[in-house]
Amino acid sequence: GWLHAAGQPTVLVYGHYDVQPVDPLELWRSPPFQAQLQQVDGRSYFVGRGVDDDKGGLLQALQGVESFLQTSRSLPLNVKFILEGQEEVGSPNLEAFLRKHKDGLLAGVDTAISADGGQVAADQPGVRLACRRIDEEI
Repeated sequence: GWLHAAGQPTVLVYGHYDVQPVDPLELWRSPPFQAQLQQVDGRSYFVGRGVDDDKGGLLQALQGVESFLQTSRSLPLNVKFILEGQEEVGSPNLEAFLRKHKDGLLAGVDTAISADGGQVAADQPGVRLACRRIDEEI
């Protein structure tokens, strides 16, 4: 995270890195454990497990912060990240984790966004808002 923007809002970015199970292997059109750059209708696409759900969205959020820091050396706000590895199985430990770390990780958070989800269209990236709920009592 980045917590060096004194007096500015703090955003929590949620993303997950786990993916759907690979089975059945015979239904894959390309090797599921090998990302590939493929051409479809004259455009290049990465194909592989988790590229769209959710490694791509998570990587975009991380690279956005990285790019800002490389060019500006700072961010105009504070950023915290939650990177989860159990979203595809229903996040069985997320609520307990948030409760345990509410005075640390969640302290001072003004808003949260989810890096989960794909692009709206091939030529139109998107950010979905209000797809996750954090109970106010946490």
